[in-house]
Amino acid sequence: MDALPTTDPEVVHNCQADYDAAFRSASQDEVDSARFRLEHPDCRQAEALQKLCDDCILRDGLLGVGVGLGATLLGIGLAVLFSSKK
Repeated sequence: MDALPTTDPEVVHNCQADYDAAFRSASQDEVDSARFRLEHPDCRQAEALQKLCDDCILRDGLLGVGVGLGATLLGIGLAVLFSSKK
């Protein structure tokens, strides 16, 4: 017979707090993430992968915002330049 897995009460408390906070914020991704951590508290590989993905998404999002802002500023600059020559 296999031994039952043990959990640290502090880990359970932290996971429960994460789950409650995510449930209140109504973000399904956060709820799923908290639920996964409750079911698999020692899955460091999944946590590292999630952090890596979040960092990539953030970097790509900031890059998109920067490109959009640059294009907007260039458009405004060209509009001002062409309108001042009239």
